[in-house]
Amino acid sequence: MIKLAETIPKYEDLIIYHSPIPHLFEPLYVKKSKYQLIEFGKFIDSYNNSSYALLLDKDVQFVTPWEKIYHFALVDRAIQLLKNKPKKVLILGGGDGLAVRNVLKYNPNRIIVIEIDKDMINLFKYETIPRKINKNAFWNKKVKVIIGDAFKAPYLNLGKFDLIIVDLTDPSKISKHIYSRQIDFIEKLIKMLKKGGVISAYNMPMLQYFSSIPPFKTNNIPYMGLLRIYYYKKEGL
Repeated sequence: MIKLAETIPKYEDLIIYHSPIPHLFEPLYVKKSKYQLIEFGKFIDSYNNSSYALLLDKDVQFVTPWEKIYHFALVDRAIQLLKNKPKKVLILGGGDGLAVRNVLKYNPNRIIVIEIDKDMINLFKYETIPRKINKNAFWNKKVKVIIGDAFKAPYLNLGKFDLIIVDLTDPSKISKHIYSRQIDFIEKLIKMLKKGGVISAYNMPMLQYFSSIPPFKTNNIPYMGLLRIYYYKKEGL
C-alpha cells in the first residue's frame, strides 16, 4: 500500500481556527469569464478569523483550510488504492490547482489538466495568494493544461492513465451535460485507465454501479455540507 503524503486533516484541528458560521466575504479578485462569475477573496467568520475562498456564480467552491479534507479524499485516498505511485494522471476540471498540488506530492511523471475556463487557470497560476495556496502547481514542468471541455477528454488520444480525477463543479451550466450522461462518460473514462488504475470523482454517484469500493462520506463540513467522493479501480495488477 502506498504511504500517504499526509493524513486526513482532523475536524477538531480546523474548527479551532475557523468558525463554521460564515460572516463576510471580501473579494480580492473578480472576473466575469465566458462561463461564470469568478470571485476569490477573504472569508471572515463570525469570530473574525480570516481565510480564503473561491466562489463561482456566488456558490462557494472552497474555503481554506477546509478544502484539505475534500482534496485528501479526492486525491490522496484514491492514490492509496493504487499498487504503485501514479506515473501519469488526468485531472478533469480542477482549475484551482489544488488537486494538482496534492498529486505532485507523489512525484508523478506527468499530470494533464483539462479545464474549460482559462480565466480560472490564469487566476490560480498568476495571482499571488491563489498560487501560494496551490503551491505554484501550474508552474511545475510536469503539469500540462489543456483548455477545453472535460467531456471530450476520451476523444483527445491522451493515452492511458494510472489515475483519473474528476474534479468538476456541482451540476451547472458548465458540467450538467456530463452529469446527465454519467454512465456513458464513466464507461469512456474506464477505457482510459491502465490495468489497476483508479478513477476518483466528486458528486458522480453513478460510479458506484461499476465499483465495490465504498465512497468517502462526511456530513455537514462547514462551507461544503455533504461530501461524497466515489472511486473505481480497474482490474489487473
